[in-house]
Amino acid sequence: MGIYREGEKVLGYWGAMHPLSFGKIEKIEDGWCQIAWSDGSKSLDKIGSIYHDFAGACGCGAYFCSAHSLNDYPDDWFEMEDAA
Repeated sequence: MGIYREGEKVLGYWGAMHPLSFGKIEKIEDGWCQIAWSDGSKSLDKIGSIYHDFAGACGCGAYFCSAHSLNDYPDDWFEMEDAA
């Protein structure tokens, strides 16, 4: 099961017509967690907003990768792209 800690892998599920996004929790502070996505973007979410279920089960949003039934994604998919 996923836990709120820096470096924890998360999946972003944005709907059936969109691919998954891959990221890691980068920072946790004052009830908020910052996610660094592999495409170079970042998001800021309240603690408790990441789902503990397989991607898509609760609708669009961020999910802990460890809760996903197919948790065999390559580690490099979760690394941020270098800025061009």
